Amino acid sequence: MVFLIIIAFVFGSQVQELKLKQYLLNCPYPIFNGVAENVTFSSDQTRLLYDIDYNAGLNSTGNFFECYIDTAASPDAPSVSINAKSYGATAFNVIPYGWYAWVGDTITVFFSKASPLIDMLFLILNAPSQVTNISWFSYINVILVLFIILGVILIARG
Repeated sequence: MVFLIIIAFVFGSQVQELKLKQYLLNCPYPIFNGVAENVTFSSDQTRLLYDIDYNAGLNSTGNFFECYIDTAASPDAPSVSINAKSYGATAFNVIPYGWYAWVGDTITVFFSKASPLIDMLFLILNAPSQVTNISWFSYINVILVLFIILGVILIARG
């Protein structure tokens, strides 16, 4: 029990880094045929809160959220840039190139969430070795997580 308290105390320095990674994971996908309004951060600054107005879009305008970490601020702070894009645009009323852009932006946002996820897993699984300066604690932690996953799979299988 004391070991867990020590881990929580020392790992507390990583909490801000974890919040920033969680914010990047929670970055919204592009909005098709709608405009985000009243954009604010949640109280823990890990999510964006907004309302969507589907009638405000001119020419089927959508929003693309570009979430990033503002390293110029001290401490680092989550930031967002919201770009209006014509996701409903067509060429000759036949070719929906705006929809293709929306699909491309959605796929880009999906794959851009891989890096923060890997960083979060590294920070969480590496906590015991940061506390003790013994690197094999990370391996033990990974093996314990794999045993938990195996247990869940065996329970689900019946």
